[in-house]
Amino acid sequence: MKAKTILVVIGLFLIPILARTLWYYQGIYVPSKNLQTPDFLSLEITNPELSTPVLSAPVKTEKSGTVVFDLAHANQYQISEAEILVADLKERGAEIVTLDEGEDLATLLKEASAFVSIAPTMNFTEDEIQEVQAFTERGGRLMVIADPTRSSSEYATSRAESVQVANKLLEPYQIIFRNDYAYNVYDHEGNFRNIYLEPEAENELTEDIHQVVFYAARSISSYASNLLAGDENTLSSLTDTGEDLCLATQSGNVLALGDFTFLTSPYYQVADNYQLVTNIGKFLLDGERRTTFDDFPYLFTHPIGILTSSKIVLDQDLLEQVSKLKEFYADQDLRVEFLEKDDETYDLILLGLIPPDETINEYLKGFDVQFTTQSRAAANAQPTVNATGEATEEATLTPTATQPALRAGQVYIGGLGQITQNDFGFLFLKTEEGRTVLILLSDNQDDLVDLLAIIPSGKLQNCYIENSIALCEQNKNGWKATSTPSVETEEAIQPTSTPAPSATVE
Repeated sequence: MKAKTILVVIGLFLIPILARTLWYYQGIYVPSKNLQTPDFLSLEITNPELSTPVLSAPVKTEKSGTVVFDLAHANQYQISEAEILVADLKERGAEIVTLDEGEDLATLLKEASAFVSIAPTMNFTEDEIQEVQAFTERGGRLMVIADPTRSSSEYATSRAESVQVANKLLEPYQIIFRNDYAYNVYDHEGNFRNIYLEPEAENELTEDIHQVVFYAARSISSYASNLLAGDENTLSSLTDTGEDLCLATQSGNVLALGDFTFLTSPYYQVADNYQLVTNIGKFLLDGERRTTFDDFPYLFTHPIGILTSSKIVLDQDLLEQVSKLKEFYADQDLRVEFLEKDDETYDLILLGLIPPDETINEYLKGFDVQFTTQSRAAANAQPTVNATGEATEEATLTPTATQPALRAGQVYIGGLGQITQNDFGFLFLKTEEGRTVLILLSDNQDDLVDLLAIIPSGKLQNCYIENSIALCEQNKNGWKATSTPSVETEEAIQPTSTPAPSATVE
């Protein structure tokens, strides 16, 4: 009885196993003798043409400068990703600087040749936008890249916000990135979003370029030149329309690109992408950068020579201040030294007293300025000059065709009028033949030494600036902040028939 019970239990245990085996078992597998497999050797996959760059000796240009890469606006890239562009810029002699969070953009742009902002996702402030606009107006180059694959997240709202950030920076130049990507389902490089582009304009950016490949690029709306465009089958994901869809554009000193991937590794080796990268490097450094007081004190790019007028004495105070100037510019790898005569390979700082002598006057040509040599005491006598050239008691100073009669002790500045010369120190800035010339003039040498001290202090913002002329007012505590200088409103004595003066009125 007990044995029978055990057999029943074993049977109940085996019945489900046997049932599952019979239900799922389909026999013993026997491999087919004529198994058909793909002919992998005969498969042909379309590969893009490679244009591996040829290594060559570094070529440095005369216009090498500083390129600032933006990393302060939540930019969705790493500087190492742009290594091929960075390497090209360095070969051209450029210094690479990054704008990090918390740094002052205006300060970095003072000594920059170009500003590059790639995939920014945090808004620029109004002050920053104005600084960038002023930078481009004085010859600086700007490149902005907005890539649809480089937003803060994959959400549609994030992609839209990243476009708005770039467009706000480009608004002064009437360039707009669309919130889309370009595609071509007929002719592409392995994927419908990897599109072939050809030059639409002939300039330095499209030189030696026949075809490039962009990867998931944004299209651009602009009144400016269309640099690179797809064929009639290259369409926008926003409207599914095309017809010469713009993917890169240039407006003066501003370049906008809809793709970042093409200049990263290994994609820069495809088609003529590397040639485009080198053209961009040249573009960023070849701007006709005009030096203005907005760049102060980073005004110079060549060794600095100091020339003095014959009235200047090289005393201890002046030499100490020049020593401080040397220390300041040494940090920029610029040497400062006195020159006996002008040398065109140097930028210049000229030091002189009012009224300027012939040496200084030669460099003041082009400035709308006029000096007198009379003192205030001499002016009270009010002499005149008769037909024989002899002085009488009622002399006046004769203006040029565009300048009024000057009273003694006055300086005439176009756009301002007549200003008392011993109340101010004057700085004149000009760029000629690729070099910068800064002229410092004051009523006496002590004040001139104090004026020279403004350069390493970098505090020119406390002076009044009228175009290329800066006026700094002197008081007992040194040079002080200057609002609009007061201009003499008293009517000047009418001129006589004496000959018109030159820049310096005797």
